Amino acid sequence: MEHSVRLPLRLAAEPYAKQLSSPSAISLGLHCSTDASELAMLVDDDGIHAFCSSQQLDRSKLLSLILGTSHSEDEQLYKSIQTWKTNPLWLLVRSSAGSNTMQWHVYEQGQEQAVPSTTPPTSTEPVHDIYCAQLITNSIRRYYSQQILEPSVRGFLSVLEKQFAADLYLFELLQNAVDDGASTVRFAVKDQSLQVSHNGRQFTPLDVLGLSSVGLSTKSRQGKRTIGFMGVGFKAVYKRYAKVEIRDGTYSFVYEEPTPHEGGYGWVMLPKWRKQQQQTQGTMCHFSLERPRGGMQNVLRDLGVLPTTAPPLLGRAALVRMEEGGSKKWSLDWNGEVHVVERTHVQNYNTNDASEVVTVNSTDKQGQKRQSKWLFVSHKFLPSKLARQTYLQHTKRSHSGFEEVCGFIDLAAQPKAGRVHSVLPTIIYLPTPMHVQSSWLLSVDRQQVQDLSDNAWNLDILNVLPLVVANFFRWAANKKLEDYTALLPLLPTPTPQNSEVAEMLGQLIPLQGLQKALLTERILPVAIPIKDAMNTTDNNNNNDSLTIGTGYYEGDSSVWVPPAFLKWLKPQFLRTWLGKRPLRTDIMGDAAYHPIFA
Repeated sequence: MEHSVRLPLRLAAEPYAKQLSSPSAISLGLHCSTDASELAMLVDDDGIHAFCSSQQLDRSKLLSLILGTSHSEDEQLYKSIQTWKTNPLWLLVRSSAGSNTMQWHVYEQGQEQAVPSTTPPTSTEPVHDIYCAQLITNSIRRYYSQQILEPSVRGFLSVLEKQFAADLYLFELLQNAVDDGASTVRFAVKDQSLQVSHNGRQFTPLDVLGLSSVGLSTKSRQGKRTIGFMGVGFKAVYKRYAKVEIRDGTYSFVYEEPTPHEGGYGWVMLPKWRKQQQQTQGTMCHFSLERPRGGMQNVLRDLGVLPTTAPPLLGRAALVRMEEGGSKKWSLDWNGEVHVVERTHVQNYNTNDASEVVTVNSTDKQGQKRQSKWLFVSHKFLPSKLARQTYLQHTKRSHSGFEEVCGFIDLAAQPKAGRVHSVLPTIIYLPTPMHVQSSWLLSVDRQQVQDLSDNAWNLDILNVLPLVVANFFRWAANKKLEDYTALLPLLPTPTPQNSEVAEMLGQLIPLQGLQKALLTERILPVAIPIKDAMNTTDNNNNNDSLTIGTGYYEGDSSVWVPPAFLKWLKPQFLRTWLGKRPLRTDIMGDAAYHPIFA
């Protein structure tokens, strides 16, 4: 751990943070009331684990340097300060003035002097309350006050600000709430501000660091909080607002552009602690977005259009995350228009394939109600080694296990072209009516996927889309669907040169998995006598009725026939004549002539 130069205490302590039982622990510098000592603290999602010092100090001296000019009556309010005064407390001390090596010490219960320890703390009890939150926020502000002086940082922030669409911030905050496990999210215009709140988990020290940083990946044990890729996404808020106040009952801080605007965009990295003026209700997280650029008319325009795919997609994602908690509904109040989302008819076809219906009940500001139903189908797959390497390179996070890809459609109205979503909609359209959701790797502005030709992660996702389509047929067979005219357009079209591939987004994707499912699983609609259709099994009896029933069979056991055959010829006659059961091309519309059935 020795370096050729003496590191600041914060950097020297960083490797020792990894010795704690928490793998997400980091080192943050602390302001010291005297120049004679350097101070730092080791923190993670749960709070402050230990302090660091450039020299050995007794407990009272250490706390006086940390607390500075805190009023004694304030100290009585905070459990953290009382805990540090009496309970065991860990201290990491620099071995010598010119060294980067450090030594663990511990203040035992009620003891004033710290004694050396040969082992790092393995079961520290972190402390986290309002006073700790203030220390952490002030530490982050002081650190970035120096960083923003670098021309490279200021230049990057200037370029970054120009990348975002004006209304992107709304969906960043929505996605943030979903990732935090919120069951209720609210956007409300109030006076000259937009108030956003949700009942998801509260902020952690690493969240505040992430909100203030760009290009920094933190490994939160609480799960990824989607403030955008490494803190970038949240910066979309500042495209519209010059002031953002955040509070959750523990944290309370503000980012505010100086007036007049001087010093570039560095203020977006400088959280300023603000004493809470009002008690936050329960565990609600609040974002107060103020000083809108261009006035409130621009805010109202941003709120004017909520993508139709947003409530079902975000609601489903939230409900999946909350499944173990038993929550059955997710609600979004979009400035007075309320959307309540529920999941129903969840059906697992195997370990990797499933379907469900997502219902959205909406009430507008005038009290008018409407309902939409969305069919979601999903497929889980194991990304390739190269894809996982690409994911790590882009996100600075490793990926293990399965990845899910969803296809979804509005059961009442289908668009001519579906859109690519990564929770939020992109500007990329697909050649089929199916919308697609997965963890695509996106451009900084979140509007484009990264180039598919050289991005193995995105290409893996694209290649499984035919397997997703197969689940629409599994759902139809399970539901005993009688009209396939809306379903068949979802089928990808093979290329003229090769029937086993289709072109999508400029890439050739394999169709063998979809073709295998259609050929070997009982998911294709075939014509059978009405009496057979009423039975659970096909008894092969003749039926004189021209009324056609629908059964579901493997493609290997069925044969394509012109739709007119089914109008004039009996199913049993066709089966006897052709040796296989006839496909119900009469319920497929124009898609009856799709080349995949050739």
